[in-house]
Amino acid sequence: RAMTEAVKQAPDNPSYNFALGTLASLAQDPSNGLPYLLKYHSMRPGDQAGVLALGAAYFRGKDFDNARIWLQRATASAVTAAEAHYYLGRVLREENESEKALAELNQSSQLKPNQPEVLAELGSVYMQMHDFDRARHELDRALQLDPNSYSANFALLQLYAIRHDPRRTAQARKFDQIKGENDEQYRKTMRVLEIRPITVAEKH
Repeated sequence: RAMTEAVKQAPDNPSYNFALGTLASLAQDPSNGLPYLLKYHSMRPGDQAGVLALGAAYFRGKDFDNARIWLQRATASAVTAAEAHYYLGRVLREENESEKALAELNQSSQLKPNQPEVLAELGSVYMQMHDFDRARHELDRALQLDPNSYSANFALLQLYAIRHDPRRTAQARKFDQIKGENDEQYRKTMRVLEIRPITVAEKH
């Protein structure tokens, strides 16, 4: 609500539109963020962060055709390429194109090594391919880097369920704890937004 009010007061402020679009794309209906991100892109078409944000928003809204278009564009910039390849990998996994998903995720990992979320996604793709040993290897790597990774712990829970592993119960408890901590952190983040008008100096 605060970001919406900020955009109402300064509708042509690029930063406000980007912030509101990004925030809205993380909510229940990601499509609500698209008008603001598209407006931001129209004002700053050369900003690859805006291109990436649009691709991610379309992905979250499960509009994979548009997600591919924007994410492919974002791979052209060194600043956004690693994350763009990661999201493309996620799109391809959702579309059951496992081999292509692996290629995108490995590209992301080469550009920016040791990303727990990328390794967790690799684990999920290997699960999709029924290569469970390789899946466990990637998930172990992710959890070594970030023991509380949401996606890695969720993927490990899925792997235990598929393999009827007796460690499933303990992993379910751990994941529930991590999920609760993530929800609380999100609520805290939502409480610390600061809205202020842009200054003359910032305009220039």
